[in-house]
Amino acid sequence: MSQLDQLGRHIGQKIKERGREYFENRFVRIVYEDPEFISAQVRGSRIYDVDLERDNISLLYSCDCPFFEDNFNVCKHIWATLLEMEKQGLLEAWKHDFPNELIPAYLNPHQEANLNFRNSDFEDPLYIDDIYNIDAAKPFKPGHTETSQQSNWQRLLGKLNQAKEKTPDKQSWQNEREIIYIFEFPRQDSRYGPTIQLNTREPKKTGGWKKEKPLSFTHEMLSTIPDPADREILHRLVGVQRETWYRSPYESTARFTPRDHDLQVLLPKISGTGRLYLRSAETGEIFPLKWDEAAPWIFQIDVRPDHSGGQYEVSGAFYRADHRIEVSQPEYVSYEGIFVAGESISFFNGSRDWLSFFRNEGSFFFPDSDADRWLEEMYTIPGIPPLNLPVEPLF
Repeated sequence: MSQLDQLGRHIGQKIKERGREYFENRFVRIVYEDPEFISAQVRGSRIYDVDLERDNISLLYSCDCPFFEDNFNVCKHIWATLLEMEKQGLLEAWKHDFPNELIPAYLNPHQEANLNFRNSDFEDPLYIDDIYNIDAAKPFKPGHTETSQQSNWQRLLGKLNQAKEKTPDKQSWQNEREIIYIFEFPRQDSRYGPTIQLNTREPKKTGGWKKEKPLSFTHEMLSTIPDPADREILHRLVGVQRETWYRSPYESTARFTPRDHDLQVLLPKISGTGRLYLRSAETGEIFPLKWDEAAPWIFQIDVRPDHSGGQYEVSGAFYRADHRIEVSQPEYVSYEGIFVAGESISFFNGSRDWLSFFRNEGSFFFPDSDADRWLEEMYTIPGIPPLNLPVEPLF
């Protein structure tokens, strides 16, 4: 007996058979995996989310299908995910410390699960995913008789009723789930703006949060999201022009590239949720961000005398009131007029070309003897940022 068979020894045979059908039909997609946590999506009448988490010698499991939510028992989607993990070799990481029991990751500590796995085969047919493709027999209504001939309007209404009965319910939103908004910048300053990745997270049974995973949503689902701030943000995001959408190889993941006029509205609203994050381009980790509500910073050029060297130093900096930030200080700067410094994300005004020049080249110098010629030439350049000249004249 394999380790997986040993783990699933109490799962009913029909559940395993249906799970294997899903697995063999390639209905399972692993969307995230690490040594402690697996997240998958299983295609049925809709996309079902399956989470598996190591907890010492136990494997915590959950699925958002009706069968699990009603009984907390292993469903066919969970078993199909375990088979897919076995196929991809993901169970190898556990072979020396393989979990020996399956425990539902239900969130309410006062709610008991029915862990009678062997009697859980009643999932078929009550929770069969393709039930919407079956024409169920309907009882006759009192006072009506069935006739062999129907008028056109009766046949049309009958088709409409059948279509409604075959339509699956809207995908519901789990109240414990949260949307997080992750800003991603290119590795280097570029003319490409930041993207916003929409992920979700759910609380662990043991405290804290599970690994975030991409949000899969449809227009129909928007009305089921409980937080009005999230609904407004998502409505604004889906209004971004389609050609500015980023798509992963799987259609379920949407990344948006809003422009500066979109960001001016979106950033304060997203920050107000307390769920705005920045993903490090180097490590892939996410860090909390907060919107800087003060006035935009102004990019300017500083000219400072270097008396010991008989020259002047020219550099760039951001100014706001009495505050100054060196041009090299922000971790990320975009052409959309925003930069990230520490845990703050701010707007700025000023020439993107000059800003890019100083961030790439650093400061430069010119000798005292070239001061007049340098100043004259600078003022011939279109769109020059404000110059902060020294008190003493340059020539």
